[in-house]
Amino acid sequence: ERLKQCELAAERYEELNLQKQNLLLEAEAVSLAADTLEQLSDELYEEFGARFAAALSGYATAFTDHSYDTLTADEDLNLRAVTKERSLEISDVSFGTGEQFYLALRFAAADVFDPEKKNTMILDDSFAAFDDQRLESAILALQKCGRQVLVLSSTGREEAAAKRMGITYEAVF
Repeated sequence: ERLKQCELAAERYEELNLQKQNLLLEAEAVSLAADTLEQLSDELYEEFGARFAAALSGYATAFTDHSYDTLTADEDLNLRAVTKERSLEISDVSFGTGEQFYLALRFAAADVFDPEKKNTMILDDSFAAFDDQRLESAILALQKCGRQVLVLSSTGREEAAAKRMGITYEAVF
């Protein structure tokens, strides 16, 4: 009886030892996968991060008529604007300026993910919070962005601004 218990304990020990080896292999694989993902993330940031940052600041500068020198986004897409005098959180700027920054964010993302500008961008009442000056700055920037943009509007302000500015557009009703 005692011998049988020892044999069972030895078998159980071997099973547990095998499980331990398998868990160690799995832990090593998970660690390797995490390291690989971190490396890929760094490589993606290097590849796209600089382009995204440049596009984001470029659009923000254009949309705000050069009121802001730089617009940055952290990994959670929290925006921070920089002027010659100070650095501002998105909550520190007016609602209209914040909307300009979010529009810049969408255009910068489009530039990174569609660098050949083959896809049409659709903006649905994206300028509702813009005053006339912001609207005109945005329309000028859209004209220069190099991609087809469909502007859906319930007010017609965009069309009126484009007419005032002498910008060619195609209206679809």
